[in-house]
Amino acid sequence: MKSNLGIDPPTGDPAEHTRTQEALSRLAQRVSAQLDPEFYRNCVRDLAAYYGARIVAISLFVDTARTRMRTFLCWQDGEFQENVEYSLSGTPCQTVLDARQQYVPEKVQGLYPLDEYLAAKDIESYFGVPLGEPYSNGPGLISILDIKPMHLSMEQQSVLRVYATRIAREMAWKRPGEQSNQEALEQEIAQLGTDLGVAYRELNGIYDVINHDLRAPLRSVCGFSAAVLEEIRELDQDGLVADYCHRIHKAGQRMQQQIDDLGHLRSMSSTEIMLSPVNLSRLMEEVVTSMRESWRYEHEVHCDIEADLRILADRYMFKEMLMQLVDNAWKFTARVDNPRVRLYREVQGSETVFVIEDNGIGFDMRYANKLFTLFHKLHHDVGFEGSGIGLALVQRVIRRHGGKIWAESILGQGSRFCFTLPEEPA
Repeated sequence: MKSNLGIDPPTGDPAEHTRTQEALSRLAQRVSAQLDPEFYRNCVRDLAAYYGARIVAISLFVDTARTRMRTFLCWQDGEFQENVEYSLSGTPCQTVLDARQQYVPEKVQGLYPLDEYLAAKDIESYFGVPLGEPYSNGPGLISILDIKPMHLSMEQQSVLRVYATRIAREMAWKRPGEQSNQEALEQEIAQLGTDLGVAYRELNGIYDVINHDLRAPLRSVCGFSAAVLEEIRELDQDGLVADYCHRIHKAGQRMQQQIDDLGHLRSMSSTEIMLSPVNLSRLMEEVVTSMRESWRYEHEVHCDIEADLRILADRYMFKEMLMQLVDNAWKFTARVDNPRVRLYREVQGSETVFVIEDNGIGFDMRYANKLFTLFHKLHHDVGFEGSGIGLALVQRVIRRHGGKIWAESILGQGSRFCFTLPEEPA
């Protein structure tokens, strides 16, 4: 069933999709019903409510060289602030204009140490897009800033782009005291919604092609290369042919693993969540036992699991998620002395945070915003093979439960994967 905005319901979180529909519906109602500047003020308020963000700002250029901007509207902590002028140099706003978007879910001050505003406001996360059509030179940009991590789905990110396009059009079309063309607006938003629905269907179609059309030739590659290896053992004295066949066989196996992992990711996105009381400690013990019995890694890892951690969750999904995190911990502790993994709970402010910690090789926090990106790997060492899908699956599971996940690490000293769950899951 289609929504009245032309967006097909996606295979992801229904509650998130409903919130997106409501945000776009409010945008449609704003135009023609309100005059300048109330339209812009209400758009900013709506975005602050939708993203649950501390600061939402619309900024416009003040010079032809596009090196300085001035806030047109700035909403912070429930009220509008006095507008200020600032330089783009060394700010995430500059990246927005260069890359047509900037999204830093956490640790934004580490990426922009020269931005005094981020430090003064203790900003942790940033999301910004230009005003106007994609890849066009608009009059400015919209920024969303928060003092806590901000992890957004593609659908949530698309909402800001719709608002940015609409606001830029309004600035170009509207004169004080005039009303906008409601029919044209509704057609535009409906088209954007239709495009979003098409994108979801195309993604599912791509997976179907990968799953069905590529598996057969991959099985042939792996099967015949294995057969050749068996046949040439006595004839291949220098081992060169065997080495080539072995490489072909390994490459085929890696591709098969990626297809399998894509299937898991798709399942985590589309399967209905079945919530039930789950003993997270026991589930972790099951996963660790399974890892040890699989003999995937040669080294042993000491596991310390806090007793009787209980959550309300989908048991199947959480077991898949723990498998990915534990597999990561096992893999990246292979070269350290006394490898260990811990699962424990801690309280941060008013939130209960569950932590899976290891003492492995860690990663550079400058690239933390890429950690959960599909097919992106921070470690390209051949000793740390992987499909690049595991952490994207982990994030998908936590998001579908209405929680948040982030990672902390010191290079060479291990990593912490932290996640929270709502007290009343959606």
